[in-house]
Formats: sequence, structure tokens, C-alpha cells
Amino acid sequence: EDMRNTDDPASKTMEDVLWSDPTTSDQTYGLPPNPRGCSVLYGPDIVRQFLRHNNLQSLVRAHEVTEDGIDWSAQGRVVTVFSATNYCGHHGNNGAVLELALSNLYGENGTKIALLQ
Repeated sequence: EDMRNTDDPASKTMEDVLWSDPTTSDQTYGLPPNPRGCSVLYGPDIVRQFLRHNNLQSLVRAHEVTEDGIDWSAQGRVVTVFSATNYCGHHGNNGAVLELALSNLYGENGTKIALLQ
């Protein structure tokens, strides 16, 4: 079932989890529409709120093609990692991996790093 562009609240939540992306500019705040045609973008202000509310330091995500395989956004608080090179045979992107040492999963003040897949 296509969960995009639906009025069902449960599907809308799943759509937001799967399709929301950080804004491409750290000067774009709030929740502007997503150019993918569904869900929203989230600005650095929304990221700060989310991280503070959940006692997190950073957000790691992996579902969006990036030219270099890795992309930092939201003033360095969100990292997108994409491992597939030349995605679908036509994006020409590099792939990347992110290695985190267990000791780095908690910040100096005990905050956690969120890993989303």
C-alpha cells in the first residue's frame, strides 16, 4: 500500500518517519514542504528541539542519496550516510560508511546519539 499522501493518522506518522528530510540550508527553519512531494523538511530549530527533548546529541540517518555518501546538516547535528555508490545506476554518487566507537555513542554529558535506519 502506498502510505504517501494519506489522511490516516497512523499512515501519516509512518510517512513522516520514512520521508522527512533535513533542510538543505541551515538558514531554513520550521517544517517547510518536502520537494519529494510528501511529508516535510525539518530545520535546525526542529532538530535542536527533538534532540533536547530526547536527551540526544546527534541524529544519524541513512535513507537519502548524498553526492559524497555522507552529508552533515542542521548545524552539524544530523548526519546522513548513504552507502550505495551510483544509486540505481544513474545518480553518480559516492557511497560512505560511518564507524562509531562504542565509547562515542554517549557524549561528555551523557547524552545519547540517535541511530535511525
